[in-house]
Amino acid sequence: MMKETQQTRVVLAADLLYEVKRLSDRGARMIQLGCTQDGEVFELNYSFDIDGGFENIRVCTNGNEVIPSVSNIYLCSFIYENEIHDLYGITFEGIAVDYKGTLIKTAKLHPFRMDPTEMKKTVKGKGKLQAKTLKEEVPSESVPEQTADQEIQTDATGEVFKAVESIEGRGNIETVEKEEDREDKKEAE
Repeated sequence: MMKETQQTRVVLAADLLYEVKRLSDRGARMIQLGCTQDGEVFELNYSFDIDGGFENIRVCTNGNEVIPSVSNIYLCSFIYENEIHDLYGITFEGIAVDYKGTLIKTAKLHPFRMDPTEMKKTVKGKGKLQAKTLKEEVPSESVPEQTADQEIQTDATGEVFKAVESIEGRGNIETVEKEEDREDKKEAE
């Protein structure tokens, strides 16, 4: 069985259109655009299929930054961008088909956008689930390693809140393997 690796590039919002266009020019197919909130950071993950592989572009934002729409490159992204706007309150500039906040009707405005001070992080401990607030110390192994091309900034608790690229490296590539692939490698050794 062939093991699939995934490449993830963390880019600034200002470089997003350049990176997405570069993938489009290579014949990549857009698979999805997802959003997740981790404390005060929102991660936008753009996933693509190219040459039978999986490539991701990640943009980290504070949620108040306007993100350029990629719908002029991949029209299908307009639905993802409208959905993320309605659920998280992140604004996209230049959406090809902009529902202006009316795609998803909810009782609460931006229901997936949480106040970081009230967020709980669930961890397993001694057979039962325990909650830790984000303000408590985060184990050092949960903070990603810093690479030469990527600067990762953390707050006093060690929680990652922004990933930006240095001037030297444009599009640092980080290989991410599925957990089962890592286990297979351990067994082979």
